[in-house]
Amino acid sequence: MMLQTTAQKLQTSVTLLLATFEAADYGILILDRNGEVVNFNRKLTELWQISAAFLVEKDGNEFLAFVLNQLASPYACEVKTQIIF
Repeated sequence: MMLQTTAQKLQTSVTLLLATFEAADYGILILDRNGEVVNFNRKLTELWQISAAFLVEKDGNEFLAFVLNQLASPYACEVKTQIIF
Protein backbone atom coordinates (compact mmCIF):
# COMPACT_ATOMS: atom_id res chain seq x y z
CA MET A 1 0.00 0.00 0.00
CA MET A 2 2.80 2.41 0.89
CA LEU A 3 4.61 1.61 -2.37
CA GLN A 4 1.48 2.43 -4.37
CA THR A 5 1.09 5.76 -2.55
CA THR A 6 4.74 6.60 -3.24
CA ALA A 7 4.33 5.67 -6.92
CA GLN A 8 1.22 7.85 -7.17
CA LYS A 9 3.03 10.81 -5.59
CA LEU A 10 5.93 10.32 -7.97
CA GLN A 11 3.59 10.17 -10.98
CA THR A 12 1.84 13.35 -9.81
CA SER A 13 5.20 15.12 -9.46
CA VAL A 14 6.33 14.02 -12.93
CA THR A 15 3.03 15.13 -14.48
CA LEU A 16 3.29 18.53 -12.80
CA LEU A 17 6.91 18.95 -13.86
CA LEU A 18 6.14 18.07 -17.50
CA ALA A 19 3.18 20.47 -17.56
CA THR A 20 5.40 23.27 -16.21
CA PHE A 21 8.11 22.39 -18.75
CA GLU A 22 5.62 22.70 -21.63
CA ALA A 23 3.95 25.84 -20.27
CA ALA A 24 7.18 27.83 -20.03
CA ASP A 25 7.24 31.08 -22.03
CA TYR A 26 10.75 30.34 -23.29
CA GLY A 27 12.30 27.55 -25.27
CA ILE A 28 14.00 24.81 -23.31
CA LEU A 29 16.54 22.38 -24.75
CA ILE A 30 18.09 19.73 -22.53
CA LEU A 31 21.30 18.08 -23.72
CA ASP A 32 23.33 15.33 -22.12
CA ARG A 33 27.09 15.54 -21.55
CA ASN A 34 27.71 14.33 -25.10
CA GLY A 35 25.65 17.13 -26.64
CA GLU A 36 22.77 14.83 -27.56
CA VAL A 37 19.21 16.07 -27.19
CA VAL A 38 17.45 14.58 -24.17
CA ASN A 39 14.28 16.69 -24.27
CA PHE A 40 12.85 19.99 -25.50
CA ASN A 41 9.60 21.86 -25.19
CA ARG A 42 7.20 22.99 -27.90
CA LYS A 43 8.06 26.67 -27.34
CA LEU A 44 11.64 25.98 -28.50
CA THR A 45 10.37 24.70 -31.84
CA GLU A 46 8.09 27.73 -32.20
CA LEU A 47 10.74 30.33 -31.32
CA TRP A 48 13.37 28.91 -33.66
CA GLN A 49 10.89 27.74 -36.31
CA ILE A 50 12.36 24.29 -36.29
CA SER A 51 10.60 20.97 -36.60
CA ALA A 52 10.47 18.55 -33.71
CA ALA A 53 11.75 15.90 -36.15
CA PHE A 54 15.00 17.87 -36.48
CA LEU A 55 15.50 17.74 -32.71
CA VAL A 56 14.54 14.08 -32.46
CA GLU A 57 17.72 13.31 -34.40
CA LYS A 58 19.40 13.89 -31.01
CA ASP A 59 22.29 16.08 -32.17
CA GLY A 60 22.58 19.27 -30.13
CA ASN A 61 25.51 20.44 -32.26
CA GLU A 62 23.33 20.48 -35.38
CA PHE A 63 20.73 22.52 -33.52
CA LEU A 64 23.41 24.94 -32.33
CA ALA A 65 24.70 25.37 -35.89
CA PHE A 66 21.13 26.00 -37.09
CA VAL A 67 20.58 28.63 -34.39
CA LEU A 68 23.93 30.36 -34.90
CA ASN A 69 23.10 30.94 -38.57
CA GLN A 70 20.08 32.99 -37.47
CA LEU A 71 21.84 35.26 -34.96
CA ALA A 72 23.31 38.72 -35.44
CA SER A 73 26.25 37.85 -33.13
CA PRO A 74 26.71 34.10 -33.52
CA TYR A 75 30.26 34.01 -32.13
CA ALA A 76 29.22 35.51 -28.76
CA CYS A 77 26.43 32.97 -28.42
CA GLU A 78 28.69 30.09 -29.37
CA VAL A 79 31.30 31.09 -26.79
CA LYS A 80 28.67 31.33 -24.04
CA THR A 81 27.15 28.01 -25.07
CA GLN A 82 30.53 26.26 -25.00
CA ILE A 83 31.18 27.65 -21.51
CA ILE A 84 27.90 26.14 -20.30
CA PHE A 85 28.83 22.74 -21.72
